[in-house]
Amino acid sequence: MTIRLFDTPVRCGFSFFLLLALFLTADRSGFSAMMLLCILIHEVGHLVGFALAGGEIRSVSLTGLGIHIQRGERPVSRSGEACIHLMGPVFSFATALPVLLLWGEQPVGAMFTAISGVLGIFHLLPIGNLDGGNLMRLALENCIPPESIDFAFSFLSFAALVPLFALSVYLFLSDSRNITLLLTCLYLATAIVKE
Repeated sequence: MTIRLFDTPVRCGFSFFLLLALFLTADRSGFSAMMLLCILIHEVGHLVGFALAGGEIRSVSLTGLGIHIQRGERPVSRSGEACIHLMGPVFSFATALPVLLLWGEQPVGAMFTAISGVLGIFHLLPIGNLDGGNLMRLALENCIPPESIDFAFSFLSFAALVPLFALSVYLFLSDSRNITLLLTCLYLATAIVKE
């Protein structure tokens, strides 16, 4: 299914609707719906970053694995790239704060604030394709020779991933048996290796 948003085609694949249906039907607490709202706000931040940086968006694709933004031909400066990657977390924090102040004592407000805040913090981690990882790559491009960037980026990404991976193993082995962070760490490690 394709819709147009400000002359930009937005494609929604079958896997996106399948994952959406699974999340929304399996979760009666409302956590999944709130998570999807927070992710949408985060991604809108990136789209605003593109507009502020003078970038061009050819299309947006929503799949079961996330949101992919296909860029146009127009180049973006390094400061523009930094703006694009920062605006997702900025939107996460900028929406979490007023909700915290206005409705933070209510369960829905507390849940939204927690999810949006953690999403913003998580994406600022200097790991792989997360926003923080992309910002780290931009910083490395300004600091070290081009032939050393890939090695330094992978090394620093893995160094930042190790404590997160240790936490994920602890959470999995604890009474909660939480596997979400462990799967996320494995996905991030795989993405770093593929680069």
